Formats: sequence, C-alpha cells, structure tokens
Amino acid sequence: MHEAPSDLDPRALGALLRDRWGLAPTVLEHAPVGFGGYHWRASDAAGRRWFVTAWDLDAGPTDPSTLAAALATAATLAAQLDGVVGPLTDGEGRSTHRLGRRYAVAVFPWAAGASGEHGQPHSAEQRRALLGLLAAVHRAAPAVPEAPRRDPGLAGRPALERALDALDTPWTGGPYAEPTRRLLTDRQPAALRAALADYDALLARVRAEGVPWVLTHGEPHPGNVLWSEGRPALIDWDTVGLAPAGRDLWQVTEDPAELAAYAAAGGGPVSSAALRLYRLRWDLDEITLYVDQLRRPHGADRDTATAFEGLVESLDRALAAVG
Repeated sequence: MHEAPSDLDPRALGALLRDRWGLAPTVLEHAPVGFGGYHWRASDAAGRRWFVTAWDLDAGPTDPSTLAAALATAATLAAQLDGVVGPLTDGEGRSTHRLGRRYAVAVFPWAAGASGEHGQPHSAEQRRALLGLLAAVHRAAPAVPEAPRRDPGLAGRPALERALDALDTPWTGGPYAEPTRRLLTDRQPAALRAALADYDALLARVRAEGVPWVLTHGEPHPGNVLWSEGRPALIDWDTVGLAPAGRDLWQVTEDPAELAAYAAAGGGPVSSAALRLYRLRWDLDEITLYVDQLRRPHGADRDTATAFEGLVESLDRALAAVG
C-alpha cells in the first residue's frame, strides 16, 4: 500500500521483530509499494536487511488461518527450491505473527534483483525461464501438505451482487463511493452480470474436465518476479495454494508452443478453459474487492485513488471479454 497504516505503531512492529524473530532493526522504513499489504524495509547496525509485510485482516479477504498456511508453505518451499523467496521462520518454526488484533506480520530475506510492473509483459526469454520455475513449483505439492486449497469461486460475489442491486440509491461511503456507483451504472450492470455468467460457464467446464490441481503461486506477474543474471525469483507468496495450473499460467503466456515446453519440463497438461477462467476471474475478483472497498467508509488518498483506477481497468477488461 502507498500510505502507511495510521494505527500501526512502528515501535510495536520493531518490538515484534525483536521478540519473535530475534532481529534488531535500527532502521524501519515504510515502503510505498504493492497493493495487498503494508511493507517496510528493515536493516540493523551490521547492515543486514529484510523486507517486512503486514496484512490488514480487517480489510479482507485475507483469512488468518489461510494466510498462515500459505506462508508456512512458502517457507517450506524456499528450503527446497531455488527461485522461491519465502518468509523467515522464528525459533518455533512459525512464519507469521499477529500484531494486535488487526495485523499479521511476516519477515522476508532481502532479495536482490529487478522486477517489472503488473501488466508489463515478460520477454520471450523471461517466459521460458519463468515457466521452468513454475513447472518446478507445480510439481512440489506433495512436499507441502499444509498448502491451502484455493477455491476458484469468487469469495466477494455476494457483496458485488448486493452492490449491483443498489445502483438506484446514492452511495455515501466516501469520496469514491458515488463515482463507483456511476461507473457501474454507465458500464451497464447487465453486462457485468453477463461476465459473471461467462465465468460460471467456464468454471463448470473446468470442473467437468477434471483438471488436476497443483501447487500454484497465484500471482506470478512481472511485479512479483525478481530477475538477477537471467534467473527468476518469485516473491509475494501469500497467494500460494492448490489450484489448476491455469491460475498461474495465464499471467505468463497462452502461446501453445510455450505451454508445450512448460508441459515437457514436467509441468503437466494445460487446460485452455482454465486459462480463460482464471484470466476472467482475475478481473472479476478485482472488481469485487474494489467495489466493496469503495462502498465502505473511506477517505481520499493515494490508495483509494489507485483502487478506483484499478476498478475502471478491471471492469473494462472483464466487459470486453463477454461473449
């Protein structure tokens, strides 16, 4: 997130790092990056560095037990595979701790490398290397029995349906509430319902095909891949879990030749329906999250502005895919 949380005391965060992970940070600097959590750069007197993340459990849809299972999975995987930047564990083997009632915190090793931006395409050479890493991750499910299952359903769909049913009355949650209502009205709620129907049809097809579930990262877009000397390393593992491989692959390529190379590298068969399902699901999931956020009480800051911009982009992509 771009804005630091006003109710999270950096001194309490530093104390948690000392008490649970045995770290002694002398610098704890908020990093205005990403959108799924709050981040800090930490360093100690010896020059050692870490990357600290706190998830707001009140903001949804993060479930504490699922988050803990995901981070434990990533920690196990990082000990077995190169290219996995997983969280550090404490003396008890735990990879996440609560900070107060609202936040869950994890600490990651500082990883060198350059990342891209979400929406920026990988080069052909990068796609080959990343598909090889994903094939290894996808084969690793037996080694991580704690991995959570990632149901392809839309968790926030009921809230979105309620929002679509309430377009005739003003929304008063904050400065972006009415612009959000007008946006949904202008884009035609019937068109969004048609996109949801397309999603339902694809989900039924994937289930009927019996597409196997593998261990997926969940968001291997350019913003979550660090590159060093041509080798990829995946970061941001809170979304890891069991799901069809298409959950990852659509974000890398849908080229048949490249997917065949992925399969030959041990990644297994690829379902075209699953690729289409997860491409559409990404935008529908973003829409549900943004609409819910912007209907709730909120202020005007960089994060809410980014949420509204993301809603416009996701809505336009989802509606363009209808039919």
